[in-house]
Amino acid sequence: MKAALFLLGVCLLLAPLQAQGNVYYVATDGDDNNGNGSSGTPWATITWALDHIPDSSTVLVRPGTYHGRIRIRGTFARGAFVRSEVPYRARLRHNATVITCYQHTNGCQGITLEGFDIAHDGPGAGALVVQVEGGGNNSVHHITIRNNVIHDSYNNDLLKINNSTSDILVEGNMFYNQTGSERAGHCSPGQRLPQQLRGQRADQRQFDLQLYRHQGQQRGRGPVSGQQEHYRAP
Repeated sequence: MKAALFLLGVCLLLAPLQAQGNVYYVATDGDDNNGNGSSGTPWATITWALDHIPDSSTVLVRPGTYHGRIRIRGTFARGAFVRSEVPYRARLRHNATVITCYQHTNGCQGITLEGFDIAHDGPGAGALVVQVEGGGNNSVHHITIRNNVIHDSYNNDLLKINNSTSDILVEGNMFYNQTGSERAGHCSPGQRLPQQLRGQRADQRQFDLQLYRHQGQQRGRGPVSGQQEHYRAP
């Protein structure tokens, strides 16, 4: 029975995610300048897609390895969903911060990032794998980072949330292999977790991290003690 339940869980985890609203595509052989985001003529980058989709859209990112920084930005009152078309088969790599959610003239709100494999591309990379940074004025909010595998930071945090963000939901991710002095998930001094989680439903008021040590050649072979940490808003 346990084996059957385990296999069912694996199948559900790997099941393709359902698209919502208008659907657009990004692919490794896509073209930002000449594509239109359709299945037949996809775009090449997630950043370009977010700059060009309407509210209440889904961007499906096809399998492959995507190199370079991805800037999560745009204002989506009803939400924009950026998803790996096949869970964990779209691999995002960079030699510095891979994903940034920063203050921008287009805003940065209402975006969900889901189902990706995200990591530095090797030793010597710049700091951080994913950063959500509010610009000191709460300009970055309602960002969801869900069901991703975030790993192999060769410099500092795997995930950093800081500088006056709010309504940031991080759930269902796996974190492992971090080099540096910081922890796998970090909220900088003065950044209160309740501010980040304010307004979520009771079952979402938590910042869940599965923490794994960077163990050289034995990467990802075991959790540190207390592998899940729950930070709950009052």
